[in-house]
Amino acid sequence: STSNPEAFYRLSEAYRKTNHPEQAAEYAVKSFVHFPTDRCVGLYRKIQEDIPRTPIKDIRRIQEEAEQWTVGSHHGLMVLNLRQHFRLGLNGWHLRRRRELMQVKRAAGGRFLSAVGFRFSSGEALLFTTLRVINKNGEIELVKDENFTVGESTEHNIFITIENEQAGTWILPDLLPGDVIDWEYHLLCHDHDPEQDPEFFILTSAFDGTHPTFQSQNEFVVPKGLPVKLISKNGELEESRIKLDRGSIEKITFSGSRFIPSKNTNFPYEDYLLNPILACSHRDTTWSAVSKKGLAVNFGDDEDEGETELPQPLLKIVDGAKNGTDALERAFYWTRDQLKYASLRSGIEQIGQAARAEKIVESGTGDCKDKSYLLSLVCRKFDIPFEYVAVSTKRGSLIEDAPAQQFDHVFLRAQTGDGWSYLDAANPMTSFGSPPAWCQGLKGMILDSEGSILTIPTDAPETNLLEITEIFDEAVDGWLRGTFELRALGQSGRLVSERVKGTSLQIGDPQQAAQQGLGPYLPSVVIFDHSRISDTGSSNVFHMKGRHGRAPLASLGKIQKRVARLSWYVPPLPLGYWRNLEMDRLFVMDFPLKINLRVTLRGELFRRLDDASHITGLENDICRVKETVTENTEDVTIFRELTFKEHLVRGDRLKLVPDSMDALERALQLVLSFDQRKPA
Repeated sequence: STSNPEAFYRLSEAYRKTNHPEQAAEYAVKSFVHFPTDRCVGLYRKIQEDIPRTPIKDIRRIQEEAEQWTVGSHHGLMVLNLRQHFRLGLNGWHLRRRRELMQVKRAAGGRFLSAVGFRFSSGEALLFTTLRVINKNGEIELVKDENFTVGESTEHNIFITIENEQAGTWILPDLLPGDVIDWEYHLLCHDHDPEQDPEFFILTSAFDGTHPTFQSQNEFVVPKGLPVKLISKNGELEESRIKLDRGSIEKITFSGSRFIPSKNTNFPYEDYLLNPILACSHRDTTWSAVSKKGLAVNFGDDEDEGETELPQPLLKIVDGAKNGTDALERAFYWTRDQLKYASLRSGIEQIGQAARAEKIVESGTGDCKDKSYLLSLVCRKFDIPFEYVAVSTKRGSLIEDAPAQQFDHVFLRAQTGDGWSYLDAANPMTSFGSPPAWCQGLKGMILDSEGSILTIPTDAPETNLLEITEIFDEAVDGWLRGTFELRALGQSGRLVSERVKGTSLQIGDPQQAAQQGLGPYLPSVVIFDHSRISDTGSSNVFHMKGRHGRAPLASLGKIQKRVARLSWYVPPLPLGYWRNLEMDRLFVMDFPLKINLRVTLRGELFRRLDDASHITGLENDICRVKETVTENTEDVTIFRELTFKEHLVRGDRLKLVPDSMDALERALQLVLSFDQRKPA
């Protein structure tokens, strides 16, 4: 009886004693999902420990077959077999099992692979995990439980409100070529609350996303009558369906082989965007239903009829604003910077309550939905149309033909002027009007009656302008000396501002702090004095100017010439890694970016200038580089405009990336030569 979980537990024990481990495990799971206890988990683990592991002769057979696969010798590790199992329809839970056989191909692979692990939520139940190493000579080393640890995941995103992200990690012994790691884990995951309509969404990589995979099987076991939608993306997989248990259960299997993952571009969602994935959702769920539930969970069932009064601190912030847009911008920066990001359990109880806004402000904390809610009240007060936008920070990609709760983050967009301004006050790196950089170009959902899907817009490059102006008029002690001015807008401004702010907290001397903070942008710089004109605490602009020295002069052979090399470094430009990638499907920028570089030489330096390096202009769909030189009797100015227009570069445009990055790299360097024989 489902009302008596003890019966399931007793059945599990009986099946275990009579050597029927599959039935024993099934009833242990049923006992847990009706009455979760550590006792049920303990029984399940005992059952799994009794089940014999894959015989060594079967592993050797897979190894021999894999030896026939011609794969690059640079791969240090290969997944011989990946098997994933999903059992649905377990009283609001589903069971996930993953087992992996991984072979060490090279000694370097064994040295670098110090641990393997998996992520899971604190709301999920870890039922079982084990790991053994089969040495090349056939000896088996069962890795002890002390080598397994559970802690907070390093990929936990503090800017979203979800259950705590955990990481289960196996610490590995020393490995040699030919060793095989045989490991697995079993998780029970929530589908929905028992009182709610059925809802589940499973998104998984069909193969290992990091290493070549020789064989892969993904099984979905579904009870009869449970309407399930299964979708495969980004690759061909063989599908088979069989009936089990007199037709009461269907097993759907997706199989594949000989897969090499896409090259890593440091984009966190590359695995789901490019490599083969499988999605499973409830067939009867619609985007409209998902959207309505999202509104209710985050903002209350009667969100349209909720409170309209702003809390007093926020009211003071918007008081005296020139118009609604100005008020909303003031409120955005205050909400972003003054309310610490946190999700309090007590705050959940305030959703849909009249005093919610006041409670958020009083606590001094708020998560994404809390901060979005406060900004929505400002929109209401000034009659600004607004909408909530839901996105996934964990997966990035959205499977449009599988309506389900795929989201873990929400922000606001408001209609200001001629278009929409995006406001994510939960993320400290965003600026007013722009969506978070990581999700630009990806899919999201508007929380409205339809559950409309939209593509998150990408910033125009000039939105994130970085402008550096340097004027040099003398050389002192072998250095060019003059004045500098750095101005950065949007997410570029935020990046510079936070970097400079961070160094000022660590270094007591203001000049040294400014020098270290600007060092990534102006290499080999010495700051003599500086002043901050503006920062991004209340605007989208960072602006600093001052006096500096740069580019030490070097002698050029025996002739009377001195050479100075100016260079600039721009962190959002991925110049440091693009050459090493065989890009064939995707290239990612932090955000579209425009860079203006202006160098003026005057006085003694202008009169002794002999030559300056120049660049060749470039104009294509993803990049623009051009140079203008203006000279008169008093000075010369070299102006360079660099523009990278895209965030995600895909398809045919990928062929434009190498030339574009080469041109940008050259444009970030300027060589000047001075003739000491010319009169000063």
